Amino acid sequence: NDDNGNGRLDPGESADIGVTLDNNGGAVAHNLSVLLSTFDPSLTLNVDSDTLESLEAYSSAQVIFSVSVSEDTEIGHNVLFNLSISADNDYNTTDSFTLSVGLVLEDFEMGSFSGYPWEFGGNGPWTISTEAYEGTYSAQSGGACSRTRSACNGAPSWGSRLRIWCPIRSSGHGGSGAGR
Repeated sequence: NDDNGNGRLDPGESADIGVTLDNNGGAVAHNLSVLLSTFDPSLTLNVDSDTLESLEAYSSAQVIFSVSVSEDTEIGHNVLFNLSISADNDYNTTDSFTLSVGLVLEDFEMGSFSGYPWEFGGNGPWTISTEAYEGTYSAQSGGACSRTRSACNGAPSWGSRLRIWCPIRSSGHGGSGAGR
């Protein structure tokens, strides 16, 4: 559950985070107490604990926490969460997980270059086209030939790859193909 209902943890919003606990043992776990923590300054824990009366053997149950993300958190920022779980009979364990803030995706399906701070260069203009390898839209550079240069910089900074699909035309052979 999140403020804008998109199912993601976005900058500037509060959200509920559901964590699934699995009991892979052969006995019922009683009086579970679960504590969520993080050292990340971009996140505030509004509700950091939850309890379960019991968790049957070989079953799962969800605990819910509430968090708020700072408005100035960058898209793609990973938040490390730590879980401390205790139950009757001196059971104690820890676990951790990471959630990424915001949607880390550029597929040009907005029909514009407004999703990221792209910088363009070269001789040919960049446009959004409906000639797409996948989906409805794609980014397309101006005509390229041996004396034309085109560049698109500012790909997302979270270390992801930018895949390029381009038609390849060979002069004199009348054929064309596709490369990536």
